Amino acid sequence: MGTKSEHVVILNDLSGTTVEQRERKSGKQHVTISFKSEPIAVHLDPVALGRPVAVAIRDAISEGIKRIGEAASESTLYKRALASSAFTRGAAWAQRKYSGGRIGPKAPNQTEKAFNDSGRLADGITVNPNPKEGGFTLNAPVNRLDPSGFSSMAAFNRMVERLISLVPALRAPLDEPSVKEAIERTWVDMHVKAAMSAADKQSQLVGKMVLEILRLGKTLLT
Repeated sequence: MGTKSEHVVILNDLSGTTVEQRERKSGKQHVTISFKSEPIAVHLDPVALGRPVAVAIRDAISEGIKRIGEAASESTLYKRALASSAFTRGAAWAQRKYSGGRIGPKAPNQTEKAFNDSGRLADGITVNPNPKEGGFTLNAPVNRLDPSGFSSMAAFNRMVERLISLVPALRAPLDEPSVKEAIERTWVDMHVKAAMSAADKQSQLVGKMVLEILRLGKTLLT
């Protein structure tokens, strides 16, 4: 079994075991046990293997945003109240900002917590494969982290720095328990499952081989 993928490692287990009974010219019976190597493909594609870890990171960031306990500033709360009224009235700008996409409409001013106006930031984070870089890209809703909505890039950067300071998963995602569990599961999927499958297959083959030898031995003795 061949493969052209650079992310596949071929391992071998002893499969295709056969037991043959032959009679030599002298009349003596001869038993031959044959082993045939059957390749096992262990996939090491970083995109395929990395999906559970990437999803775990996305979920950790999303939950981290929802768990923020710090309140938004007074000026931010005032803007949220205005946006809520505009959204209720059906104002076009408010509808554009708080509707659409896979999430659908989510009204503003749901909480006083920082970075949790309507919930679109936490719920709108997505993770997508990036084959070119051999990994995944996390994306946030474009109108939630948009520099054009700030007075300057310096103000935007201060907002991003504050968000990172409030969400541990943005600072050190690999320290999150759920991410560690996903990494461990991936390690198991990559190494143990293939090995266990090969071991189980080999055990069955050896068992069949032994039964066949016993059967042949009984035949030779009768």
